[in-house]
Amino acid sequence: MAEDHLDRYNPAFIVKTVREGGIWTAECDALGLVTEADSFEGLTERVWQIAPELAELNGYNIPPEALRLRFEYTEYRPHHHMG
Repeated sequence: MAEDHLDRYNPAFIVKTVREGGIWTAECDALGLVTEADSFEGLTERVWQIAPELAELNGYNIPPEALRLRFEYTEYRPHHHMG
């Protein structure tokens, strides 16, 4: 079936991860996802728990086992104030 074919090649949702202090934050605009945890492992676990439901709520017709996420780490650079 054509639908099965499309599901196999669905693009990954980009999940941006940032670490500020001891807190890891994940955001995925496409899924409306924002969550945090105190470790990267905990963060990815949490994202995988809530992403399938958010995908469904946002109208993506993707079965949970076909859902793809790509975690992109962005280094947090604090702003230094002169003074």
